Amino acid sequence: MKKLISILLIVCMVVLSIITCFAVEDSDFIYLKGSDVIGKYGVTIFDEYIKFNTKTKIMYLSLDLDNEDSDAWLSQRYFMYDGYKDGMNSLTRKEQEYVTKREKLLKQSKKIVVEEGVYGIEDEYFHDLTNLEEIVLPDSLIRIDEYAFYNCSKLKSVYCKNVKEICSAAFARCKSLKSVNFPNLKKFSQFEFEIARQKFDYLLYPIHESYVGAFQECTSLEKVSCPLVQDIGAKTFYKCSKLTTINNNVLDKVKNIGHSAFFGCKSLRSIALNSVKTLSSNVDGYCDSEMQEGTFGYCTNLKSVEIYNVKTIGDGTFYGCTNLSKINRNNVLTSVRYIGKYAFANCKSLKTITAYATKVDSGYWNYYKKGYLKKWRDAKVGTYLPDTFGGYAGKKYCGAFQNCTNLRTVNLPNIREIRSTTFNNCTKLTKVNIPENTQKIWNSAFYNCTSLRTFTIPKGTYLISARAFAKCRNLKTINIKSNNFSIIGLNAFKMIGKKPTFNCPKKKVKTYKKLIKPHSPSDSKFVGKFK
Repeated sequence: MKKLISILLIVCMVVLSIITCFAVEDSDFIYLKGSDVIGKYGVTIFDEYIKFNTKTKIMYLSLDLDNEDSDAWLSQRYFMYDGYKDGMNSLTRKEQEYVTKREKLLKQSKKIVVEEGVYGIEDEYFHDLTNLEEIVLPDSLIRIDEYAFYNCSKLKSVYCKNVKEICSAAFARCKSLKSVNFPNLKKFSQFEFEIARQKFDYLLYPIHESYVGAFQECTSLEKVSCPLVQDIGAKTFYKCSKLTTINNNVLDKVKNIGHSAFFGCKSLRSIALNSVKTLSSNVDGYCDSEMQEGTFGYCTNLKSVEIYNVKTIGDGTFYGCTNLSKINRNNVLTSVRYIGKYAFANCKSLKTITAYATKVDSGYWNYYKKGYLKKWRDAKVGTYLPDTFGGYAGKKYCGAFQNCTNLRTVNLPNIREIRSTTFNNCTKLTKVNIPENTQKIWNSAFYNCTSLRTFTIPKGTYLISARAFAKCRNLKTINIKSNNFSIIGLNAFKMIGKKPTFNCPKKKVKTYKKLIKPHSPSDSKFVGKFK
């Protein structure tokens, strides 16, 4: 009997020691003291204190700042253990029990209060908490890491007074989030894919995604306040379809903006970026749409933009901005030196443009079958986009101003060549001003510009490529001032206006008639008009 009693006492003492080590419960509260959980190396790897109200589902989180190993971060440092690739298997039984209990309480939490003294939240710390509605962050907090609140689908608002940096995917897919306020924020970080590939080797909950922005796909987000922000990383507000206001839409302090930062922000009506020099497109080419996704692509209600110091407008920057009608003052792009492929394609409200760019580009983008990218994201973490899914579908060609169906006047005083399909299907285009030293007009450059009635080929032009003016059905007067015109592509002037007149240099009439006649209407006239 005495032996039995002794055994029972020992069992009770063991159970009591485990409970007091990391959890104490009463009728209303559960307490977890992670700093008392000693691991196999004789040190604690959990700095936090947790107090959880079982009735209100409110969690209070603080750190053991007296612990000499504490770095004042809410962290999941057990992933960094030797043998971290084994995840939970690398932990002791007590550590595993603590993690299980902690994760269970986090999943139940409707509100989390992070106490003062915490200055950082590490990767994925609060991710996928689908019951979380409110988060209270301390004034001491200065950084929020990748995926920290990823997919907290019921979270409605966020305020943090002194946070300086928010990393990529920190609040991505928080689909109930309506407003955020960060009065001292300086930077929305860009996702560094190569660094992430290394992290994915040991993160317990790896997110199968590349280039996820801080607030990507927060589809209820309407208002953002971050008046001191200078850097907006790639995809920061990607597909935030209800976003209407960010710092009253005047971002004069912003110096750098990543690719696709506002792609798909369909409610945004105006934006001013007067310190930004480059508007870039998706650098990896792996996109959710059928094109590289530019900074403001598919912002379908965007009407006015100020970009006075921008020098580079990258591929697809304003693609599909169907209501865009005002860029800077009088639509003059004084500083711009490069306009990328399909940069303004499908901007159907744009009526006039003057650009001092030396190059206006055009070209292909890759596109993929539906569901292809999802399969890739669900595949092994850290792999590059392969062709093994059979999803690659082909390429599409698009010019910088293609399908700008209300564009009437274009001034390009520094351009040397008009690239392929640049003004393809600009059906209301009537006036094009290009300099005397323009050398080439490439294939389909003005294809189906049905309102174009007259066009002057400058003195420096020697090449007009295939279908360059084909289907310009009202084009009747072509002034050729060049004495060096020597190359013409197939059907360059086919299906233009009836009885068109080609006004040529007097000494070149016979030569140009022989050169152009096979690629123009049979009733074309050739007249010697210029010296």
